[in-house]
Amino acid sequence: MISDPELVQLLKEGDEGSFEYIFNLYFEKLCLFAESITRNHDAAEEIVENLFLQLWLKCHINPVEKSIKSYLYQSTYNNCLKYVSRQRKGMIRIGETETDEQIPELQNSEYPVANLILKEIES
Repeated sequence: MISDPELVQLLKEGDEGSFEYIFNLYFEKLCLFAESITRNHDAAEEIVENLFLQLWLKCHINPVEKSIKSYLYQSTYNNCLKYVSRQRKGMIRIGETETDEQIPELQNSEYPVANLILKEIES
């Protein structure tokens, strides 16, 4: 088993095998995680695809500070928050106040993580 620092070094050197290994290991899991937040399959997949594209183009992981897994999940979470925030801003019309009735599709017991994020955004 190869260590995170070694994997990161290989990524930075452009090693396709290490990228493929990380992609195969995390892509589907990250998509499910992102979908639980965004509640949009296509958006979730696009968020994760963009993350992997950035990982391939310019690897910004510092393996001393974070594991690859931690980096990928934190980046996915942050990008999902940005997506949800943009979606919410698009739903608010200038001069109106938003009520819970205006966003029923965003509140659903099937997505507890998204509900927490919505509360975080509201506060």
